[in-house]
Amino acid sequence: MKTLCPSLFLLALASFAQANGPLAAKTITGDALIKPPADVAGEFTIAKAAPTLDIVVIDNLPDKGKQTLWSTWGDGCFHSNGKYYTSIGDHMGVDSTSYVYEYDPATKKLALIIDVFADLKLPAGAYGHGKIHSGIHEAADGALWFSTYWGKHREIEAHFGKPEGSGAFEGSVVLRYDPKTKKLGNLGAIVPRQGLPVSFRSGARPALFLCRVQERPVRVRREQATAAVPGRQ
Repeated sequence: MKTLCPSLFLLALASFAQANGPLAAKTITGDALIKPPADVAGEFTIAKAAPTLDIVVIDNLPDKGKQTLWSTWGDGCFHSNGKYYTSIGDHMGVDSTSYVYEYDPATKKLALIIDVFADLKLPAGAYGHGKIHSGIHEAADGALWFSTYWGKHREIEAHFGKPEGSGAFEGSVVLRYDPKTKKLGNLGAIVPRQGLPVSFRSGARPALFLCRVQERPVRVRREQATAAVPGRQ
């Protein structure tokens, strides 16, 4: 017996238009959502009631040239505050960035809360953080933890070891965002010249594990988050 189960929530990340404020979701429902395609054969267990889907289409993302690839890589987070957090990145190298969004099901609004390049105050021409490849994790205190990742890997070596302020890239950085205070903490590149694309949080201990590109995972303790930069209001 096969199961055909439509998603109860859909966030479609297509592009970006934050200049006009939070984006409103479009809500759809109806029996068409639980009607199997005519060309699909077999026995299915189908929901009796149609789901309700909130869809946000984000448009007008900056076109940074031929290789621009706005995309989502890491898992989002359904927070205990009832909101959903997700990310998208341009997959670029120089001047690249990633965004983190907060979706509120109560208001059906999607808002930008972090622009990595801007909020870390990187100088123009710096090799940025074109992806958030890790998941976004909620800690016991409600803070969100995640790590950045590079976009164009062939450009990395040219930016390793540059003088500070000249576009240097030291590696993936670990970030902590507090939804209550809207403050962003930056631990920096805890493993120099490494990417941190995979993560998981220990349920038994207050630790976040990040898998670097080479060798064994890296453990991050909560008390390591000492540096802070302002979050978006």
